Amino acid sequence: MDDDVERGNPRPSAWCVVYANGEEAIGLRYAWHSDRVDPLEIANSPSSVSQLELPQRVAFPGARSVVGNTGVISTTSCKTSAGSYFTLSVLLEGVNVTADAHRSSLEQFMRAYFPATVKTLGCG
Repeated sequence: MDDDVERGNPRPSAWCVVYANGEEAIGLRYAWHSDRVDPLEIANSPSSVSQLELPQRVAFPGARSVVGNTGVISTTSCKTSAGSYFTLSVLLEGVNVTADAHRSSLEQFMRAYFPATVKTLGCG
């Protein structure tokens, strides 16, 4: 696993790549920024590294989130030295972009992982 995330000294954007059987399976993108973003706009933007297939908003307590066929994005207020907001994108590699087989699992993963991750960031 390649991990460039340093919670003590966060960079504006960092990737953590998870490999399965020697191939990239999941990409987690940790991003800190000064302005509030709309995860649906990120998911739909052709210039975004976190583009999702068929994204839809989902209700997460304390976060703005979207889930698509190929990933999930959540963002929340999180004041750190790197910015005032934190966004996490979880992107699947090598999946059928037209199939919705992973949407429920992605949403369940983010519901557990996102709040736990935000808790470790020491948001002020």
